[in-house]
Amino acid sequence: MRLAIMGAGVLVLAGCATKSYPTIPMLSEYEKQNMTCADLAEELRGLGEYQRQITSESNPDIDTLTGVLLDFGIRNAMALDDANEGLRNRRKDILNTYHAKGC
Repeated sequence: MRLAIMGAGVLVLAGCATKSYPTIPMLSEYEKQNMTCADLAEELRGLGEYQRQITSESNPDIDTLTGVLLDFGIRNAMALDDANEGLRNRRKDILNTYHAKGC
């Protein structure tokens, strides 16, 4: 019984230990059609703030330590990879739209 309670506690802590990185969606079709070249350039410049937030969140803290102790930091690494992939995809989408519009 104690083992089951301890196991449940570890799972709860593991879930809490996963860091939360900012996520950014892809451009919608509406945005692709209606954004001007200036809008797209501004959006591209704004991605730097997302990158800074991701970098800041990835700095070691108590969540990092807890994550390493509970699951060797695998979930935190996966969350960081997902955030960076989302950022790369958004940047690629903006650049493709920028070039398609002849900017």
